[in-house]
Amino acid sequence: MSKTCQILGTRAGVGNRVSHSHRKTRRTFAPNLQSKRYWVPSLQRHVTLTVSAKGIKTIDRIGIEAAIARIRRDQNVNRTGHGITPMLGQSVGPPLCRRVTAQQTALTSCITHMAPRRTRHT
Repeated sequence: MSKTCQILGTRAGVGNRVSHSHRKTRRTFAPNLQSKRYWVPSLQRHVTLTVSAKGIKTIDRIGIEAAIARIRRDQNVNRTGHGITPMLGQSVGPPLCRRVTAQQTALTSCITHMAPRRTRHT
């Protein structure tokens, strides 16, 4: 199970564990994730989501239909193939090779428009 909220995208944070003597060691702050089952009327079935406590409140506020629409929109923007979109039977986007090519051409066009870097001569 991924340690990410499907609604808000909340992930584990990192910080320091501070002892009584103020020694600092690295630690992670895990989000309060819950696996929750929702009935989706438009699909006529249950959908299980991994959401944080704040994500549950968000779903209660905006509704499950709007929350699923938000997940679909975010996944289409991010072009990831995980989560609820494949489960709902929608296509995720172009294959990875086309996406990489598009990203490379965009990066190449950005680089060609940048001014050359000045070097310091001694």
